[in-house]
Formats: sequence, C-alpha cells, structure tokens
Amino acid sequence: MSAYSRNIRNAVQRELASAREAEHRGLADVAFHHLERAHVLGQNLTSEHVRVHFQMLCWGARQRSFREVTGQIARLVGAATKTAVGWVPTGNTGGSNVSPFRPMTIEPELQSILDNAKGIAKRGTAKNDLLGDQRARQPGPFETLQRTGCVLARPGENG
Repeated sequence: MSAYSRNIRNAVQRELASAREAEHRGLADVAFHHLERAHVLGQNLTSEHVRVHFQMLCWGARQRSFREVTGQIARLVGAATKTAVGWVPTGNTGGSNVSPFRPMTIEPELQSILDNAKGIAKRGTAKNDLLGDQRARQPGPFETLQRTGCVLARPGENG
C-alpha cells in the first residue's frame, strides 16, 4: 500500500469514527457532515470511496431516508466502477442532496490533509506523517464491511 493510500485511509477512518460518535450522541446532521468529509478525503481511492458510500447508505437507512438510501445505491455502483478511471468530481461531498457529477470546493482543512498525504507519498517516507502512521496491514473494503456490517438500528435501539 502506498504512503498516500495509507494516510488517506487513516484520515477517512478518523472521520468515520467521528460520524459514529456524533450519531451515538443523537447528532445525525453532524454525523452526516463527517461522512461528507470522509467522502471528500477518500473519493480518489476505490476502496475508501466505496466504504464511505456504504456508510452513507447505512446512515440513510437508520434515518429512514428513502432518498438517501436510493441515492447511495446508485453512488455505490459509481464509486465501485468509476473511481479507478478517475471519473470523480473533485470535492463532491457524496450525499444525495448534491448531484453526483458536481465538482465542489474542498474545505481548506481537508485540502491540507490531501496535500500532506500527497507530499508524504512523493517523499516516500511516513516518518513525518501528520496523519498518523499505521504500519499494520489495513483491511480491504470487503473485510471492513464484513467486520463492521451495516447496522440498521438507530443508536439505542435493539435489532
């Protein structure tokens, strides 16, 4: 795995963790904002792009949002088939509330994370990695999905 991939994966993972934490606190809109940030960070790596759209699909199901669920199904197909050939609109936040073809301005903080990841990859070293260095093997997207699954119950609900 390249240094860029490793660093972006770590940044996406942090946003997904923040999304889970916000949702567990009952802050669905804040959770979705973190999912959008994860999307912007991971949209150039097929595995991360698919993983974020899957989490957006799960969020939509927990919120009982037909629009989000159906939109994410289409976006999952696109992420799985179009990312590797570069057919992603830069900065798009990935939710069903925006066109999947619309390029968007990237928040300065996220642009900094992306730039740092690219710089680290160009230098070929992760010693000065500001995003966190995890040398252990990272699970692939399907392993991650199998391990975490898509929990359809809202936080605090059983089933």
